[in-house]
Amino acid sequence: MGRSSVIEVLHRNRFRPVDDARIERISSNAWTVRIPVSSPIHKAVRRNPTAEGWDGAVFLIEDTETEPALGSAVRGGFVEISAFSL
Repeated sequence: MGRSSVIEVLHRNRFRPVDDARIERISSNAWTVRIPVSSPIHKAVRRNPTAEGWDGAVFLIEDTETEPALGSAVRGGFVEISAFSL
């Protein structure tokens, strides 16, 4: 299901760690981010644990800031989000 890595999400102009997120690199500039539906980060950054709730999120993955992400699905207890960098 991907590896654990340091990943952060932008909230109120600062990046906050998402300790229980998992990422899977799709290509050199694209990742799938998986956040457990039960993660406390949803409440902390005021995003619903749904695909739509994570539309537009900006992440810091492997020291790379992403463009606004696209919520993809809720599957197997995880919110799946597609994140890209330019």
